[in-house]
Amino acid sequence: MVGLVLVSHSKQLAEAVRELVLQITGPTFPVAVAAGVGDNYADLGTDAVHIAEVVQKLSCPDGVLVLMDLGSAVLSAQTALELMDSPTLGPVRLCSGPLVEGAIAAAVSAQGGSSLAEVAAEAERGLAAKQQQLQPDAPVEVPTATTQCVTTQPGETAEIELVIENQHGLHARPAAALVRSASRFSSSIAVSNLSSGKGPAPARSLTSVALLQIRKGDRIKVSCTGADCGAALQAIRELAASCFGELHAAPAAEVFVPQKTKQAAGVQGAPGSDGIAIGPLALLQTAEHQEGNEPAGEPATELAKLTAAIQSVRNELLRGSQQHSEPRTGGDAVLEAHALLLDDPVVMNALESALHARRLSASRAWNEVTNDLAANYLAMDDSYLQERAADIRDIGRRVGRCMAGGAAQSSIRFPQPSILLSEELLPSEATACEPESVLGVITTKGSATSHSAIILRTLGIPMIVGATGISESDEGKIVAMDGSTGEFWIDPDAPTLARLQQTKHLHTQRKILVEAASRQPSVTLDGARMEVLANSGNSGDTSTAAQNGAEGIGLLRTEFLFASRREAPSEEEQAHALREAYAAISGPIIVRTLDVGADKPLPFLPQGEEHNPYLGRRGIRLSLHSPNLFLSHLRAILRSGTGREIWIMFPMISRLQEVQQSMLLLEQAHSELENHSTPHLWPIKRGIMIEVPSAALCSEQLAESLDFFSIGTNDLTQYTMAAERGNSAVAELQDTLHPAVLRLMQSVVNGARRRKCHVSVCGDAASDPQAAALFAGIGVHCLSVRPKQVAEIKALFRDLRLSDLTEIARQALQCSEAEEVRRLIQRYIGSVVRSGSISGQPTRV
Repeated sequence: MVGLVLVSHSKQLAEAVRELVLQITGPTFPVAVAAGVGDNYADLGTDAVHIAEVVQKLSCPDGVLVLMDLGSAVLSAQTALELMDSPTLGPVRLCSGPLVEGAIAAAVSAQGGSSLAEVAAEAERGLAAKQQQLQPDAPVEVPTATTQCVTTQPGETAEIELVIENQHGLHARPAAALVRSASRFSSSIAVSNLSSGKGPAPARSLTSVALLQIRKGDRIKVSCTGADCGAALQAIRELAASCFGELHAAPAAEVFVPQKTKQAAGVQGAPGSDGIAIGPLALLQTAEHQEGNEPAGEPATELAKLTAAIQSVRNELLRGSQQHSEPRTGGDAVLEAHALLLDDPVVMNALESALHARRLSASRAWNEVTNDLAANYLAMDDSYLQERAADIRDIGRRVGRCMAGGAAQSSIRFPQPSILLSEELLPSEATACEPESVLGVITTKGSATSHSAIILRTLGIPMIVGATGISESDEGKIVAMDGSTGEFWIDPDAPTLARLQQTKHLHTQRKILVEAASRQPSVTLDGARMEVLANSGNSGDTSTAAQNGAEGIGLLRTEFLFASRREAPSEEEQAHALREAYAAISGPIIVRTLDVGADKPLPFLPQGEEHNPYLGRRGIRLSLHSPNLFLSHLRAILRSGTGREIWIMFPMISRLQEVQQSMLLLEQAHSELENHSTPHLWPIKRGIMIEVPSAALCSEQLAESLDFFSIGTNDLTQYTMAAERGNSAVAELQDTLHPAVLRLMQSVVNGARRRKCHVSVCGDAASDPQAAALFAGIGVHCLSVRPKQVAEIKALFRDLRLSDLTEIARQALQCSEAEEVRRLIQRYIGSVVRSGSISGQPTRV
């Protein structure tokens, strides 16, 4: 690679340019500073001897390009070349390009593998974009795509169109990311700005891309010709999905445009659930429950009929919830939310009033109350809340069907795999969709925030919402759809089908490669072993975790034992359910004791009202306040652990006294079981959740009596940033990669290391590849992630170096904002990872 030397009269100026270059290219790019004179080169001026030393020290085999600021700097650089006694490892060339713009253009060109002459030419064109912007009539010499693109052998020709959503368009950093990506391939790649009519321009030239003046909302075309055309366009698609490396912006929307025939006018929709599907269109026939004309009986009789139906539907919902993976997320959370609606006191009071005061039948009262509630949601200004009207209608239909003696929603299947079309898909219908039969879903109403969309994402079924240009008259026609862009084609032509099939194939191949990596240990390129466990809330989660290669369970939530119970489960019930949750997996299982409280109340454990439940009696505080319930819970955990490697973990610890009290009760539970000769696991490893800043800051003292820590990033971030994690108004503060949170995590690692205490992260942030990589750099080598993310996180580390991550973490701890941290780690991952969901093909499996 060609290296850069920056010669300037001001050391501060040159260092600032160097920092800008590194922000664009990454921390490993070879760029050096030869600037200033005097002590520590702090005075203004240039020193020929110093320039010669810097150039020789950089010594890049492909050559060194020297950029200068003012006239005397040129003289000093020329003298420096004459002073070099020993030959360098490569040629040296002085460049007349501008210092700042030339350095950026040259660095991007060099990083793409260009020769010294090509890098110099790119630097000399560095002012072209600025000249065209400020002097549009002035002639500007810019290479065309045909003169700049690398010559390739005849091969595939293809193109894609993208809508740019970056806040500031393709400015220097995202444009540089595009150039670097294009430079990795042998094919000729050109970019055109379709919105302005500029181009085509060679994708390997930063200057040429900059001259296209691509702004937010512009539609661009990327054309490619060559043997590796498909791989090149796939890489650019994935780069666009990350907004060309700018994660704070909304992702660019990829638009597949057929070469000959485009979509019919008015045929469009919005993304609901990612994925590509192709198949015949089938209709969903729904039958609304109509209230009967039967006379109303006695209020008590009608209330009993309604109560029985509600209880039946509640049980149906909770059974479905326990079968789904990833508790309190995806489809599971939707079903739990619906079950809670059936207990809503406002709804129940309205029903009792309708039955007693107005003497309505159960069916009519139920329809009136739920219809009124749905109408109230539809009248709200907030689009997200408007979507909840569908949930109310769904619950209304379920209970109405039950009162009428109808069966629960059956599975939705078709004679042949098809794409389902419906005006609206209710959550119960989404849950009933069979992925093998329902290839995709298109609705003419709804949005990506609907619970149906959430459920379909959990099931892996593509969805488009708010579609126009499609109707029941299209039944039986072949439809192709892309749930990630909201586009669909009715009777698509051959090129469109081929393009979509290719993209679908690439996604499938990537999934296969990641799955292969899941069956192997996660070891970094420099030999560091990473443990990847899974978070679980029931036996279904544990089974999913095992299928994805989890080496154990890093967090088993025990709330599933108690949720929606009118009375506390017995010790025997708890032990039996825990054994079932362990069954599918081997390796260590960390069981967290009951983590509920004022924010997650239990019906059988009433608490007084708290103004701020997140700062109230929850987690271990509530358990210690209810010692009989806690002792039964501890005995159940010990009994369930015989023959297994079970660790026990206490949540929401904020001080040493809580640890000591918990240990005393654990010892008591052991003694009681021992006195009754009841088989149980003993001794047992003991640990705590670190989710409160006080625990993080006192970690070394807490570690004296513990075997392990597990960092809960959700609450630790919430309490560190004073930003409630469920409050969208302060969502920008809820980033675990904020330096304040990372410094607390570093404090935990340091305190644990001194006491030889095991540390893991079980918070949701561990499932984020960027966060996971940074946690490893901080010193956390055990991560517990969502069950379906295990394979991708294992594959991630197989393409990284722990030594690199350690250095990046060191830099991250010095940052002031989360955005800076994310830019650091994103640049590194973007430059080295070739696996998983980040950039495509794994380098080894």
